[in-house]
Amino acid sequence: MEGTTAKIESSHKASKSDAYLILQEKPNLIDLIEHRLSATKLFEDWVDENSVLNFCKTEYGYSYESATNTLNNAVTKGWLIRDDNVKPKKYKIAQQFRKH
Repeated sequence: MEGTTAKIESSHKASKSDAYLILQEKPNLIDLIEHRLSATKLFEDWVDENSVLNFCKTEYGYSYESATNTLNNAVTKGWLIRDDNVKPKKYKIAQQFRKH
């Protein structure tokens, strides 16, 4: 994927376009969950908010201050399930949302 991004950037620079800069912006966490994290092994087992935040920073270089509201929103959307019987709350991919 990095090669593709580099080609896009090079092409845009050659035509004096800065549209490629959007590729360097940090996405909203809900979009990252929907389009990237759901395809990883992150949510195969129960994870808490800190695990999600650390994964985003380590794997993508994205730092988020909090993820609780976003994770709960993903539960509402049916993407994740939440274990309310533990503290901190833990999240796991909903089977019907699993990306292959």
